[in-house]
Amino acid sequence: MDALGDNLWQLLRAAWLLPLVSFTIIVFGGKRLGKAGVLAGYLATGAIVGAFVLSMTAFGLWLNAYGVPSLEHHGGEHHAQVESGDGVFTLASFQEAAPAEEHHAAKAAHVEKPKYHAGEWYRLAEFGSLKASISYHIDALTICMFCMVTLIASCIHFY
Repeated sequence: MDALGDNLWQLLRAAWLLPLVSFTIIVFGGKRLGKAGVLAGYLATGAIVGAFVLSMTAFGLWLNAYGVPSLEHHGGEHHAQVESGDGVFTLASFQEAAPAEEHHAAKAAHVEKPKYHAGEWYRLAEFGSLKASISYHIDALTICMFCMVTLIASCIHFY
């Protein structure tokens, strides 16, 4: 695995395990965490905010490596903005004929980086060609969902 994939895996694994570890500590040691569980609340909130920070760090690494996809149009498509009488803007499009050779040459020159990182964390069993394992697949959607879930969970803990 490459360095980016390993870093993303380590960050997201820590973001996943941090709230789980705090939950375990609170379940087994909650009575010893201050009067009325005050320290348990701080521990839980700190763990989920820490997971959010780790998720945002992974998001930053992903953006640094792959950037934001461009919204360029291929095939000579153009858009014009038109204002209607009631002040509402609509978007009309028209297409020009573009030479096919030019489009294929530009597409061939563009080299794609892999847009996901995957690996095996732990192999549970192997029966001939059948493998049962705990694996991971990290892509843009995975990282965005980590950020969204940990942000909302952080807001809930603060509330």
